[in-house]
Amino acid sequence: MVVEAGPVVHVSERIDAAVHDVFTVFRAEFLSGEPTADRHDEDVSEAAWVTVEEASALMPWYPDGVAPLLATAGAGYSTARA
Repeated sequence: MVVEAGPVVHVSERIDAAVHDVFTVFRAEFLSGEPTADRHDEDVSEAAWVTVEEASALMPWYPDGVAPLLATAGAGYSTARA
């Protein structure tokens, strides 16, 4: 899949005893192709187009969902500790 990456709209962290994850949400323009989970990153097992509602369900660390992040003009930041 080929996209043109746009501006970052949100960065967040999830920190617990076993892991420290950093999530970056950015705008992108789809140019061509299909999403694939290539073998360059062992942490990525699947890639797929999903609706904003499905993305919100898959990323529960954004309590208001993904839609408000995509509606912003600039980047936001949040941290959650487990």
